[in-house]
Amino acid sequence: MSIKKYHSKNDKKRALSNTLNISTKCGRKFKLSFSYEDSIEAKKLHETLEKFVPPPKLFLNFAFAFHSRFPNFEEKHKGWQVYDLDKEYQRQGVVFEQSLQNVEEIPTRKNSITTKTPFKKYTNYDEKESQWLCDSYPPKFIVPSLLENEEILKTAKYRTKHRLPVLAYHHTMEEEHPVSIWRSSQCKPGFASKRSAEDEQYLRVIGNPYKKDSGKECPVNLHIYDARPYLNAVANKMNGKGYENLNYYRNAEIFFLDIDNIHGVRDKYKKLIKTSNT
Repeated sequence: MSIKKYHSKNDKKRALSNTLNISTKCGRKFKLSFSYEDSIEAKKLHETLEKFVPPPKLFLNFAFAFHSRFPNFEEKHKGWQVYDLDKEYQRQGVVFEQSLQNVEEIPTRKNSITTKTPFKKYTNYDEKESQWLCDSYPPKFIVPSLLENEEILKTAKYRTKHRLPVLAYHHTMEEEHPVSIWRSSQCKPGFASKRSAEDEQYLRVIGNPYKKDSGKECPVNLHIYDARPYLNAVANKMNGKGYENLNYYRNAEIFFLDIDNIHGVRDKYKKLIKTSNT
């Protein structure tokens, strides 16, 4: 249903006595007027809208109404356990190695280019420090298996809110290296252009997960897509943040997607709605 809200009223001064104002979720507005003779049809339409358009009262919405009718449904089916990390990455062809974290090994593909897997599961919670490494990440996530624990921790400290690069999607083509998508927050070089050897190493391993190459000359095998406009990324350096310096990340290319921040996106959406209604 694309209708966001509706409102009906009676106009006693005009022959068209029944008016129905409809606003859609994409910002369009419609005004339907019914003559006195069509008042029955107007009433039927209003009743239909009452039946299908979400009600304005919160607890009358589907989620609450469904829960009150089937109170044990959630506990029985455990919807929060639908996502299974092992099953999801096995579906993508990811193989995990045995590690110190007692992870379960998943059978390897027959056409794997090496018997050593390039990925491992990493536990987000640090029992020694009694805290999460990254509050916005799940209890476990996927990192390159060639990296040591200290390198992973230092990479996290070099990224805002400790959102280090983690594997989001993986695809293996026959007799070729895997193609993968990783997500992370912006790095923190700041105005002084601070470096992190661990973060640079991390991105080199993402580009070539089967070899921990520390050499300066590396082929370009990693594309970094930064959603921000370039000027915004430069301005963030004043706040201690920024973007990857390709003089140090020699295996990478960076592309700025020129997507404004949430405030800019909202303002443009309002302008688009205003234009569509003129």
